Amino acid sequence: MTLRRSGEVEARTVDAAALAPAPDGASIPATATATATATARLAALWRRLKEGGALMVGVPDYDRYVEHMRVQHPEQEPMTREAFVRARMEARYGGKGGGKCPC
Repeated sequence: MTLRRSGEVEARTVDAAALAPAPDGASIPATATATATATARLAALWRRLKEGGALMVGVPDYDRYVEHMRVQHPEQEPMTREAFVRARMEARYGGKGGGKCPC
């Protein structure tokens, strides 16, 4: 539907060609598939923007730290979220360590 300036509503019909078969053979409208793809892309973009913004203002990324610890230092237990944030704030704003890796 489209809203015109005069307040009238124009109804639009869905073209039969817009209905495309899904890869598994089920009938899903092509617009639903496109909407799902667009939503996933927007969600990924939002995560990246949020992460970038947090890094700009100095908020540490605990999930990335845990992944780093799991991959690079599997023998060590990762810090709790509270201990990690405290260590990062001390490293950024003063204290011992001066910005070194919290490993």
